[in-house]
Amino acid sequence: MGLCQKCKQFIEPNIMFDINKDEQICVFCKLGKDTVTVQKEGKDILYTKKQAVRNYDVFLKQLKDSPSVKKKLEESDVIKVV
Repeated sequence: MGLCQKCKQFIEPNIMFDINKDEQICVFCKLGKDTVTVQKEGKDILYTKKQAVRNYDVFLKQLKDSPSVKKKLEESDVIKVV
C-alpha cells in the first residue's frame, strides 16, 4: 500500500523499501532527505517528499472514485461505501 513505517505517510510503492516481511520505509526516510533525484523520461529531476505524498494521495482518490472500484466496494460485505 505504500505506508512508510517511519514517517507514517502514504507514498508511491515504487520508492519504498522493505524493512521486513510486513513493513516498508520510504526512500526519503531511508536516506534522511526531503528531496531525491529521480529519472523520468531520461531526465534527472528533483522529487520532494511532499510531492510524493501529494501524488499518491491524488492517485488513491482517483482509484477510489473509479466506477469499477466503487462497484466492487459496494458489493463487498467487508467495506460499505457511504
